[in-house]
Amino acid sequence: MEAMRTNQRSMTRTGGPIMAGAIGLSMLLPAPSAHATGYSPNVGQGADIVMKELRWPRWDQGTYYCFWYINFFPNRYCTFYGGVATRGNKAPPGMFMSYWGGITNIHEGEHFYRHGYGAEGAKGGANGRPPFLRAGSWYRMVLRVFPPARGNDKETYIGWWVKDVDSSEWHTHSIVSIPLRETGVMGNSGFVEALAPESIQRAFERRLGYYRLDGRWHKSNKVGTQNPSQFRLIEQDTVLRFDRPVESDTGTRKEKAYITAVQPDSPVLDAPAVERAEAHAWGNQVTVRWSIPRSASPQLAYKIEVFARPGAEGPRLAVLEDSAPHVQARRLDTDRPPKSARLTVTDIFDQKASVTIPVDEAMLAPAAEASAPRAGLAYRYYEAPADAQWTRLPDLAGLEPVMRGCVRALDDTVRQDRDKLYALRYAGYLRAPADGLYVLSIGTCDGSRLSIGGKVVAETDGIHSTSVRQYPVALSKGLHAFEILYFKGAQAYLADRILAAWEGPGFESRTLAQGDFASADGADVPSITLDLGGCAAEGVLEDNLVDVRARIRQRGHRIDKVQLLCGRQLLQAVAGTGAAPGGDVSFRVLLPEGDNAVWARLWYDGNSSVESNVLDLKTRNRTEGPWKFDVLGEDVFPLGARYGDGRLSFAGEGFCFAHQRVTGDFRLTGRIAEIALTTKENGVHEANWLGLYVKDEKLDSPFGGDCFGIYRTAGRGMRGPADFPDLAGSRLSIASFPESHRWLRVVRRGKRFQGFTSADGKSWVKAMERIIPRFPGEAHVGVVFQSVPGKSRSLFAGAMDHVALDVGNVAEEPRSRPPAEDLPRANQVTALVQAWEDPRVLYARSNGAGLLKSTDRGQGWHHVDGDLASPDALAVRSAAVHPKDSSIVLRAGGCVVDGALKSGLWKSADGGRTWRLITREIDFDGRGPTATFGEVISFCLQDPNLVAAGGETSGLFLSADAGETWQRAGLPGQRITCLGFVPITRDKVGNLVVGTVADDEFVTLGLGKVVSPGKAPGRIYAVSLRDGKARTAVQCELEDFGVTNIAFDAHENFMNFATTRGVFYTWIHGLVFSQRLHDMPADVLFTAIGSGPHADWSAATYAAPFSAAAPSPVHVTRDRSRNWAVVSPGARATGTDGTLRLSAGVSCILPDREEKDTLYLCNQLGVFKSTDGGASYSLVYRNPRRG
Repeated sequence: MEAMRTNQRSMTRTGGPIMAGAIGLSMLLPAPSAHATGYSPNVGQGADIVMKELRWPRWDQGTYYCFWYINFFPNRYCTFYGGVATRGNKAPPGMFMSYWGGITNIHEGEHFYRHGYGAEGAKGGANGRPPFLRAGSWYRMVLRVFPPARGNDKETYIGWWVKDVDSSEWHTHSIVSIPLRETGVMGNSGFVEALAPESIQRAFERRLGYYRLDGRWHKSNKVGTQNPSQFRLIEQDTVLRFDRPVESDTGTRKEKAYITAVQPDSPVLDAPAVERAEAHAWGNQVTVRWSIPRSASPQLAYKIEVFARPGAEGPRLAVLEDSAPHVQARRLDTDRPPKSARLTVTDIFDQKASVTIPVDEAMLAPAAEASAPRAGLAYRYYEAPADAQWTRLPDLAGLEPVMRGCVRALDDTVRQDRDKLYALRYAGYLRAPADGLYVLSIGTCDGSRLSIGGKVVAETDGIHSTSVRQYPVALSKGLHAFEILYFKGAQAYLADRILAAWEGPGFESRTLAQGDFASADGADVPSITLDLGGCAAEGVLEDNLVDVRARIRQRGHRIDKVQLLCGRQLLQAVAGTGAAPGGDVSFRVLLPEGDNAVWARLWYDGNSSVESNVLDLKTRNRTEGPWKFDVLGEDVFPLGARYGDGRLSFAGEGFCFAHQRVTGDFRLTGRIAEIALTTKENGVHEANWLGLYVKDEKLDSPFGGDCFGIYRTAGRGMRGPADFPDLAGSRLSIASFPESHRWLRVVRRGKRFQGFTSADGKSWVKAMERIIPRFPGEAHVGVVFQSVPGKSRSLFAGAMDHVALDVGNVAEEPRSRPPAEDLPRANQVTALVQAWEDPRVLYARSNGAGLLKSTDRGQGWHHVDGDLASPDALAVRSAAVHPKDSSIVLRAGGCVVDGALKSGLWKSADGGRTWRLITREIDFDGRGPTATFGEVISFCLQDPNLVAAGGETSGLFLSADAGETWQRAGLPGQRITCLGFVPITRDKVGNLVVGTVADDEFVTLGLGKVVSPGKAPGRIYAVSLRDGKARTAVQCELEDFGVTNIAFDAHENFMNFATTRGVFYTWIHGLVFSQRLHDMPADVLFTAIGSGPHADWSAATYAAPFSAAAPSPVHVTRDRSRNWAVVSPGARATGTDGTLRLSAGVSCILPDREEKDTLYLCNQLGVFKSTDGGASYSLVYRNPRRG
C-alpha cells in the first residue's frame, strides 16, 4: 500500500490498533471486570520463561480463570491474557489466549484454533476446549518469549505449552509472532472473573511457580492479593488455593497481602528426546524428518547438519537451523551426495538432544502418463445427512455430491454459506517442476487424507484444528495423481480450514497455487473470461471504481449465477437472468487500494461450477474533495475509498473515516445510499457498519479517546456506540433504531451528542443521546466505515450521499413541562427512606406535615416530630437513618419565613421521638422546587459515622461523628439537589456522588422559583474522601441540565441518574452518560428512581417520570441498565375510594431492601405499596386533601 503513503490525494493511515471492542471508551488495554478477584505472583521484569502448575478441584458454572495477564519487555508492545473458562455442564472448559496488538498466528496445537478480532478488542489469539483438561488434575503451564531465528531482530515469538502432569504428556497451545523485538515479559498477574452469579463457589490451586531471568531460575511462589481471605496454603504449605466462599467478599478493599508457598529453588524439567528420525537423499538433495514424543519436553528449535560420510563424519555439506517448534521435516541441497545427518533439537528450556541419522536413498515416484492441460482441480462437494454428526472422514462413495466442478487450487469457498458438516474431494494432478525431493506442509480442520500417485501421504482424521504437519515426498518431474478428502465437523470455527504449502528443488516454501495443479480438459463445460474496462497509468488503474465484464460461453448449459470475487472474498453476484443476450455479465465494483486478484465463478445446471481467469489489478483510491480520508489503526487490510459526485464510497476491511475538522456545535446529515446487508449467501459480518461519526483529536485509534456516532450495521439494524458495560467488545448500543430509515443525523450541543434517524430526511426521530464531559471543543466529524477484519465471506461495501455539515446551525430544543395540576401540594409526602438495620422501618418526609414513620413496612404510619412545630422543621427536605443503629435519624428542613429561608438539621437518638437541633449553617428548602428531588443527607455504609449533607446554595458539608458536628467540604453556590455514598466500594472510605441543578431549569420546567437563584450549571461531582480529605472532581457539567436523584447499581462505577432530561446511565467512571430513551420516556423530568437489593450482577433499578399519561409509569431494569421495560402495563392503584391515578406527580420510588416483590411509590395522592412486583398498588397513606 505504498501508494497510499506517497499520494497526497489518497487516504492517510494513522498508527495504532483497530479496536473491535474494549472495556471502556477511554481504555486501550483490557482489564478484568468489576466481578474479578486479582492476584499477582512475583515474576522478574524481563523473564523469558514463566511457568506454574495449576489444578481445578471442580468445573464451576461460569468463571474465567486468567493466569496470563502480561505485557512485554522492554518495549511494552501489547498486553495479552490467557486462561481457562468454565461453563459447568454446558460445555467442556475452554483454554484461551488473546492479544491486544497486531500478531501473526504461527502455529496451534491440534486442540486449539486461531481467532482474529474478538471480544474486548482483542486483535487475535487462539482458543479451544482440549479433551485432556480434567478437574482434579495438575497442569504445568509454560510461557516462553523467544526470537524466531538468528539475526531476526524485527520479530518475537510467544509460545504456550501445557503438560498434563498425570499422563506426562505435553501439548502445544499456540505460537504467535509480534512485529517487534522483545526479550521477555513484565510481571504476570491473574484474576478470577465471574461469568455466572458471584454466589457460585470457585476454586483453583497453584504450585511450583518459576521464572527464568538472564538464564537463571527463580521461584515465583510469592503471590500478592488484596483479597487475602480467599487464598490459603494447603498440603504442607506447598499449594496455594483460591477458594471464593459462597458469601462473596464485597466489602471494602484491603491492603495488599502476600502469601508464599514452599517449593524447591529450581524446577525439575523433563528431558528432550527425538524419535522416528529418518533421512533420505536423491542425488544432492536430502530430506530429514523426525518426531518428538509426547512425554518429552517440547521442541523449541532445531539444527540439521548433513555430512559426506556416515556417522556424522567428514565434511559438513549443509546446515539448516531455525526456531520453529512446529516444524519436524525439512529439505536441504548439498554439493555432493550425503551419507549421514545430525539432528539437534533444543527444547523450550534450552536443553538439547542430538541424534545421528543414516541417509537412505530415496526412490522417485514416476510421473503419470496423462494429458491435463487445464490448470486447477476437479472437486466434489458433499453435505452430511440431516441426522449425521461427522467426527471422522465419511464414506463418500455412499453419498451423492451436492455440487461439483473445477477450482483453481485448494479453495473451499465453493461451500458458500455452509460452515460445518460438509466434505470435499479434490482430484487432479500435482505438477512437480523437477526431479527431486519435496516437503509438503498440510493442515486441515477437521480430518483429511492426502494421496499422491495413489499412495496415502498424510492422514489426520478426526476433529482437530488446522495444525500443520510436514510430509516429505520424492517425485519425478511431471504430473502425479493428487487427491485430498477433507471434512468439516460440527464446530463452525472461522479460521482457515485448509492450509497447504510445499518446498522443493529450486524454490522455498510457498502456498500450493493454481499452477501447481492440473486436471482433465472440460471441453463440454461452460467457460467464463473476465475483461477489464478502463485505463491504467503506469500499471495502476486511474479509478478504483472499476467495470468488469464476464464473457460466457454457455455450450448448451443453463447459467444459474455468476459470482465476482477478489481473492477469497465475494464482491458481487448476478443471477443467470441478469446476463446480457450474448451471455455476458457486467459488474461495477469498488476495489480496495493496492493489489487485487479479481476472478469469477460461474454456476450452471443447478450444482456445477467453473472458474475464470484472474485479473491482477492495482488500484489507487480517489479521494479528492472536502473530506479527509483516514484509516484509523493498522494499514494491513484491503480497504478502498472514493469520493465523487457528492458520494462517499467504501469497500474492504478495517476502519475508514472521511472527516472534516469543526469547532463548536454542528449538525451533520447524510443518507445511506448503498450498504451490503448480511445475507446467507454473502456472509457479511453482521457487526460491520456505515454511518456518521464524531471523534476527538485522537485519530491514532478508532476507539481510543471519545467518540459518538450512529450507524447502519450489516446485520444488527441501526445502532450507535456502546451504551452499556460492553465487556464483549461489540462497540454497539443495545437499542436498535428503525432499520428502514436511511437518513442519519448527528447533532452536537456542547457536551451533549444526539443521533437521529429519518425515513425521508424531513421528519426526524431521536435515536440516542449521550453526554461526553471531556470531549474537546474541536472535533472530527464525517462518515465512518468499519469492517471487522477476517469475519466476512464477502467484501463489505457501502456508500453515503447527501452529506451536509452545518456548523453552528443547531436549532433550539423544545422542552416538556409537567402539567401544573401534577405539581406538589401542601403537606404532601415527597419521599421515603428505609432503615438499613431494620428494613421494617420506613420514614416519610413531607413538605409541610413533618416526618412520619412506619414500623411494619408501610402498612401503618404515625408522626415522629416530637416537640418540633415550627414551619421550617416540618418542611422536611431530607432524612437519613444510621446504617448500624436505626434509632439514630437525621432530618433536614426549611422554608421561607418572613421573606427569608430558615432551615436547620436535627438529630434523633430514639427513632424520632425526640429531636435536637444540630446546625442552621446548612440551608435546606423543604417547600421549594427541590423538595421532590433526591436525598441531600447520606450516611456512609463503609464508615457509618461519616455523613454528608448538601445545602441549597451553602455547599457540601461532612460530619465524622454521625452528624454531631459539621465541616464545610466545598461546592459553595451550587444547587445541591441529591447526593449519596456508593453502597459497594473497594476503598477503605466511602465515595460520594453529588448532583446539582442549573437554576434556569426550574423556570424552564415550570417548577417554581428557588430562593437566591444563581448561575451555576447542572453538575455531577465525584467526591473522594481518602485520607480524611475531600477531593472533588466534576464529572459532568451542562448549562441547561439538572440531576434530581441517584440510583446506584451493583458496582461502584455503575449509576443511573434521574435528571431534568430523563434518565442517564454511566458505567465507566463517569466519563460518559448515556440517556435511556428506548422503552421508557425521555426528555422529561424524572425525580423518582431507586435501586433494590444489590445482587451478584445488577441491582433492580426502578424509575418513573414525574408526570405521565400512561396509567402505569413505573419502569425497571435488571441488567445494569441495558434494557428498560414497563413493570406492569396493566398495573392498578387502589384506595378506599376506588381506582386512583398512579402517574400524577411521582416523586419517589423505593424498592424494599429485603423483599424483592415489595415496592413503594410516592405521588401527589400519597404513599402506595405493591407486594406483587408492581402489578398492583394500594394506597397506604393519603396526603391531606386540598382545601
